[in-house]
Amino acid sequence: MQKVSQIIYARWVIPVIPKNTVFENYALIIEGDTIIDLLPQDQAKEKYHAKTVEHFNNHALMPGMINAHTHLAMSYFRGLADDLPLESWLNEYIWPAESATLSPQMVFEGTTHALAECIRSGVTTANDHYFFPESVIKAVDQAGTRAVIANCIFNFPLPWINNTHSYFAHTKETISTVASHPRIYPAIGPHAPYTVDDTTMEEVHKLVDLHKLPMHIHMHESKAEVETYQTAHGKSALEHFYNKGWLNQYTIAVHMTQLSQNELDIVEETKLSVVHCPESNMKLSSGAFPWKALADKNINIALGTDGAASNNDLDMFGEMKSASFLAKLQFGADALKAHQVLEMATINGAKALHIDHLVGSLEKGKKADFIVIDLDQPETQPVYNPIAQIAYAASRSQVTDVWCDGKKLLCNYNLTTIDLGAVTHNQKHWAEKVVDSVKQKNV
Repeated sequence: MQKVSQIIYARWVIPVIPKNTVFENYALIIEGDTIIDLLPQDQAKEKYHAKTVEHFNNHALMPGMINAHTHLAMSYFRGLADDLPLESWLNEYIWPAESATLSPQMVFEGTTHALAECIRSGVTTANDHYFFPESVIKAVDQAGTRAVIANCIFNFPLPWINNTHSYFAHTKETISTVASHPRIYPAIGPHAPYTVDDTTMEEVHKLVDLHKLPMHIHMHESKAEVETYQTAHGKSALEHFYNKGWLNQYTIAVHMTQLSQNELDIVEETKLSVVHCPESNMKLSSGAFPWKALADKNINIALGTDGAASNNDLDMFGEMKSASFLAKLQFGADALKAHQVLEMATINGAKALHIDHLVGSLEKGKKADFIVIDLDQPETQPVYNPIAQIAYAASRSQVTDVWCDGKKLLCNYNLTTIDLGAVTHNQKHWAEKVVDSVKQKNV
């Protein structure tokens, strides 16, 4: 018999690849940080033995979910400004609160807070788009999760950024710092077309082209944003970026709620990835996502929560259900099936981040990032189709165990790498500062 690190037995294993597949009474075989086999339990017992063997007799085992767009540290602004359109939400509340509170320590503690929520929600990889990347790197490294990290870039200084050169200095430092990190990868993060000018974007494009890294950007988020840009430039942001040659397979375009036929053709030609954030889009009334038009062109569509400030959570189970049900409302009951939305939350996110050779599905040779979901609960019984139950009925509270890179981050609902008491203590401190910033604004 072959000795291995871990053997995980589960009632149902959902590998994602092959698509729409459920293996019943299977075992996942782990050696170090890598999946080396996936096979029926009786065969596993004959072929392998391990010191660590776990049995999940009423659970589904699947890849860890990939939150393809979020601002982790913005968990400290959760519930700060609700029931407002995007422009008012940003200009009147979020940016003033950030100006009053953002610092390396705030971002480290806010990111750690968010990662606790991510792990407990079955998310093993986050695509973060924020500030002070050195603090995000520290938080992710300590939490043991996987992340793609982009320093947010504007073409003007901010209260916590002295000059525009700092954006690129932080970005280049991030690229260098994580070059050999096993779980953290860099990206380039221009904020949005309305906050980056052509000079800034040329610099962004040079970095993308030089390092072959993802470019993570908000794009066509709301009708008002698109109309304002069109009026100012005589064309849409997507058309302008296309004409400049800034769109390609490394582009991660987030939101994309407003798309003309010409813009759909641009998306198809450039082979960029799109990230759908259904609950943030609904809450901010940003617009309806054109899922069918993109799906018909075989565009890679991933799923994200956005930040907790506009959602108000980092719950990918909720995003799956919302995305699918919204598509069904728009395009018919057979639109965005359960297995397709599960792919959006896993392998499609990995493709968008260019790490699908590592994660996003349970295949031999990929990293051991996976989660276990207890389906033996009233909310998910009876189980006729485990994939449908996960997409439409299960909640994040049913995630019992989480592994990333072969290491257990959640064990029987308990975090193993993050001190939940410290997380709670720290958020109270920062919440007081946020409240003070709002009071000062309203004086």
